[in-house]
Amino acid sequence: MTDANIALLKVHEYFRGVSDEALEEVARHARVAHHAAGTVVHETNEPVTTVSFVLTGRLKAVRVDHRGVESLFRMIERGDQYGMMVGVLAEPVPIRVVALESTRVLSLDYEQAMDLTLRHPDLRRLWLKTYAGLLKQHFLGTTERRAPMMVGLFHDSPATREAAERLLSRLHE
Repeated sequence: MTDANIALLKVHEYFRGVSDEALEEVARHARVAHHAAGTVVHETNEPVTTVSFVLTGRLKAVRVDHRGVESLFRMIERGDQYGMMVGVLAEPVPIRVVALESTRVLSLDYEQAMDLTLRHPDLRRLWLKTYAGLLKQHFLGTTERRAPMMVGLFHDSPATREAAERLLSRLHE
């Protein structure tokens, strides 16, 4: 796994603040896949066998009924995961997941992910807390404050250009 992927993991909702030891073990066992816009990431009626975390990009999950009619199930964005709860069933699900834009997804085999949570209590607590927050938002309509996904910077004179460049360099680091 590249250093860029490790950096993305450190700011991911499901990994923020986890020990370096846990992150290193996740990095050893995980697979990172890049999906171009329009790519099917998970096909309808296939079993979910991984826990997957969106590092960059966006996915759309649609429910497909027995007639082939699609309805929006959920949007999956940077910082989200899929498969954590459905993976335990190890059975086909009527959901198709498609990349809406270029998307990078880190995946762990379901059993391996659960073993990691047994070896790393901080990872287990964070995954459960983050997932519980998602359920709270879904069922109760409350939201947790999230870090901004985009920063805009405007400068209007040569005097502020240097400060803007230093800030941009610092953010890039």
